[in-house]
Amino acid sequence: MSPLYPIAKFLPRDILVQIYSTYIRPIFDYSDIVYDGLITTRDMLRLERLQMRAARLTTGALFRTSRNKPLTELGWDTLDTRRTKHRLIFYHKLLDSHTDIPQYIRDVVPETRHHNTGLALRNANTLTLPNNRTALYQQSFIPKTTRQWNDLPEPIRTDPCLKTFKRAIDSRFGAEAPPKFNNVGSKFGNTLHTRLRLDSSVLNAHLFQIQKAPSPCCECGNPRENVAHFVLNCPRFNVLRSELFDQVSRIIPSFPQTDNLNKLGVLLHGSELSENEGIQVAKLFQNYMIKTKRFQT
Repeated sequence: MSPLYPIAKFLPRDILVQIYSTYIRPIFDYSDIVYDGLITTRDMLRLERLQMRAARLTTGALFRTSRNKPLTELGWDTLDTRRTKHRLIFYHKLLDSHTDIPQYIRDVVPETRHHNTGLALRNANTLTLPNNRTALYQQSFIPKTTRQWNDLPEPIRTDPCLKTFKRAIDSRFGAEAPPKFNNVGSKFGNTLHTRLRLDSSVLNAHLFQIQKAPSPCCECGNPRENVAHFVLNCPRFNVLRSELFDQVSRIIPSFPQTDNLNKLGVLLHGSELSENEGIQVAKLFQNYMIKTKRFQT
């Protein structure tokens, strides 16, 4: 993660994502279809922790943030999922006679049930699993990927086009692409916004959960200073909140009539907003957070 550490505090998220995707993730991906079946659980977890560290640096998430939340925020697959996708894509290439792969490699791919039996079976297109005598061999590329290939829906397995196959695999296994709403704003404002979305910030309710605050109470006397209280109810920020809601109402006329849950969805996630509306609302909300000075150290 050395390329990210010295610059993560200064560069916007989209630039950090590009740096990670260009310089760091290809190292994880290199020969991953080969080592995937033989990697130990310990090493697998170490790799996932490294990517998690990159996700925290990129999003500005705090250390105790739940592991999967920053990945979901960025739309990143786990490395285990990436290896699965890469193996299935390479398997598709092995089965495609038009790809430039040596025949001696193609020869190790199992035949279909129809080819082996000569019968018109319901599972005629299912590949016959090779004999597995050891647990080590069961986890190697051919047996492991053959099992996963057979588990794919037949329309995906029989798709001759590699591009559409990749899209289908990505849709089936991959994480959802994040909305552009997540990348909006200044570095500081975007980081604050992200931490509230991830439900892990310096609000007392969050700090109390990880034993970093003596009480979850807000300075106003409310028993829990959580995201909903800070955004919607804390009387210390009534004036700033009124200004925010008035500005948002000019963009979304129905905003004042929505319930608190939907208000939170709009402000935190840009729920049901167009791209342009989401960008405007995100900037306004981040400006509100900065003006409250609640997160200044």
